[in-house]
Amino acid sequence: MPSANISELFDSYFEIVYAHSAALRDETYKIRYDVYCRELAFEDESAFPDKMERDETDSYSHHYLIKHRRSGMYAGTVRVVDPNLTSDAVLCPIEQYCSESITDEVLNPVKLANNTYCEVSRLAVPDTFRRRTGEKGKPFIYEGERISMTETEKKAFPYIAVGLYLAAAAHFINSPKLSHIFVMMEPRLSIHLRRTGIDFRQIGEVVEYHGERAPFHIDKERLLGGMNPMIRALYDCIETSICAQVSEHTPELWAP
Repeated sequence: MPSANISELFDSYFEIVYAHSAALRDETYKIRYDVYCRELAFEDESAFPDKMERDETDSYSHHYLIKHRRSGMYAGTVRVVDPNLTSDAVLCPIEQYCSESITDEVLNPVKLANNTYCEVSRLAVPDTFRRRTGEKGKPFIYEGERISMTETEKKAFPYIAVGLYLAAAAHFINSPKLSHIFVMMEPRLSIHLRRTGIDFRQIGEVVEYHGERAPFHIDKERLLGGMNPMIRALYDCIETSICAQVSEHTPELWAP
């Protein structure tokens, strides 16, 4: 498919939603419960009797959803953990749980001012919107049998996780206080993103953290400078949508 049509394909079937309200944030927690508790068993279901997976980090995070236009179902979620949202001394999850895995002596949260970095966290895509069969229990593989989908719609499914990362990227790029972004991700996902030109730098060892994950880092110049034309067109589409929503609901969000 020509690169110019990828953003059109994605936009035809999905929309990015900034979770500016409590009701929308609840939708993100429901997805996380379904994926992280029920499907992958990374978290204990009994710890969340309301069937919404949350933690203390959510109070200083921004949340994004992808909505499937035709069905109205939410096809995924991601959060951007930002210590700037609180005056308390807080840590990102990568610092709380995975600090020993980071071996880079420069690109390390402990070496940076606390208000200059954020973390992409809790990316979740329900199995309804993942494509391959026989791989239940593995995150970020796409399957589409559970609801009736056209073949054209299914072609957009591999861009759901990419779209979520691009939503987090657009938030990061437009946040004047932030210069660095960290993420714990599967190395195979980083390879997939690298093929699109989003070249996260691995800064530590693979550890067991909700599956095999490693710490990664990217800055604004590396993020925007590396995107291939296909992904840059999709990014521009997502950024335009996010900026319009932020301007409408929380115009102070990206104030210097």
